[in-house]
Amino acid sequence: MRILSWNVRGLGGGAKRRSVDEVIRKNKVDMVVLQETKLEDVPSMWVSSLWYSDSFEMAVSPSMGASGGILIIWEGNKFNLINVVVYPNFIMLQGRWQQKDMVCCIVGIYAPTNVAGQKLVWDSVLTRLNEFEGPCCVVDDFNAILYETDRIGVSDRYAEMEAFGEFVHAAGLIDLPLVGKRFTWFGYGNRCSRIYRYLISSCWLDAFISIQQAALKRGVSDHTTLLLKCDDNDWGPRPFRFFNCWMDGRANIRQILEEWCRLTKVGVGNENIVVKLRHLKQFLKGWNKDNFGDVNKLIADVQQQLDNADEAMVEGGASEEIEAASRRWMCALWRAMRNKESMWRQKSRATWLRLGDRNTTYFHRTAKLRTTRNYIPGLVIEGV
Repeated sequence: MRILSWNVRGLGGGAKRRSVDEVIRKNKVDMVVLQETKLEDVPSMWVSSLWYSDSFEMAVSPSMGASGGILIIWEGNKFNLINVVVYPNFIMLQGRWQQKDMVCCIVGIYAPTNVAGQKLVWDSVLTRLNEFEGPCCVVDDFNAILYETDRIGVSDRYAEMEAFGEFVHAAGLIDLPLVGKRFTWFGYGNRCSRIYRYLISSCWLDAFISIQQAALKRGVSDHTTLLLKCDDNDWGPRPFRFFNCWMDGRANIRQILEEWCRLTKVGVGNENIVVKLRHLKQFLKGWNKDNFGDVNKLIADVQQQLDNADEAMVEGGASEEIEAASRRWMCALWRAMRNKESMWRQKSRATWLRLGDRNTTYFHRTAKLRTTRNYIPGLVIEGV
């Protein structure tokens, strides 16, 4: 999935439309969101000249005179529209992305430059987002920054920044790292800002293996073009990881030590260590599957056994055998929950959360964001 975003600062000129057409075709996008079109009416003939196929669909929020205007174009064979909501400052699309068979929500925004107007837009978008349960992507020109480091050469507007930050937090959106450039708008006199970006929900983050927000080369507008790339590339088997929860309990430690000591000496020096580690890795993979397995399924099974013990207690009265079974399953549930939390804490590398938050949403997001930041789109070797 590739979504392009660009504040074109007017789409009426032929040169501007040709520039947009080149960017769309070069990056092979599935959807493009254009802000500040400055057009009260967008002829479909113009749109057909921008798109690479005849199966395009579009949604338009007309400009108010020569101010604003939003145009969203998408490939109809890839995104099946279910519902569209058009406001003066944003367009919300709900549809099914065919490749993932995923019903999602995409919002294109062109926000006012004043704080009062921005707050009205944030409230309207938030209301609409709360009505939708599923992956969401909010994109475009917010005319606001999230952090003080998002702007240089321009006085900070803290009220604007605070209002925007509250909206992002209330909507549960995630700010993706920007690759390619630090800022998205460049003015005269060394003035730069990052006033538009892609914001995604945790469901959107979970739906793809890799997500990247890239700033492309700036064209005829003073705004940089942004490209959101969501891929499901399969890079082969994952690296082996040793989980700390494996060392929980003397029985587990004893099994691992026994397997290590059982291995006969093969080779000399470091070669022997390498062979033993390779063998131990294979043992741990099978041992983990047999003893831990799918931790979510294990928790569900233990909870079912606990419910069965509760039902037996209600129907037949509290016997020592039933009470012992209930205590045994409760201990097993706590152990499984601790193992699950430990795994996600280790994956997210959030070592500062040591007391244990049983809500693993944080760990899921941190682990996925770390994957996004570590994503390598390509390598340049000898200039190629």
